[in-house]
Amino acid sequence: EQEGEEAADEDDGGGSSGEANVEAEEWDEFFACPLSVRFTQDKIHPFFYRRGPIVNVLPKIRPVLRTPNADSSDQAVVELVPPFNPIHCLRKGEELWSLDNRRLYALQLAAMEQ
Repeated sequence: EQEGEEAADEDDGGGSSGEANVEAEEWDEFFACPLSVRFTQDKIHPFFYRRGPIVNVLPKIRPVLRTPNADSSDQAVVELVPPFNPIHCLRKGEELWSLDNRRLYALQLAAMEQ
């Protein structure tokens, strides 16, 4: 019985620490204009699971003006702060493709209002 328990414990770990580091290095977090991100599907369902219609989420997306440091040459940007987690995207060449199409749609609608 102990061997089975040990095997189950190993499966829960998700692999060796080397494998976990490789996966972590493949994902980058950065800001992008939602209007430049592409959808991965032709159609999206108009409702969020447990949040209702997509349009009901729009008033909850807050625009926040981010000004650069005084010694930076960057321009001020508007960050859209949604009530949901960041969207996940895949990069193919220079293009970003969303894996979270409803969230992207909500962010695009909010961006067009700015």
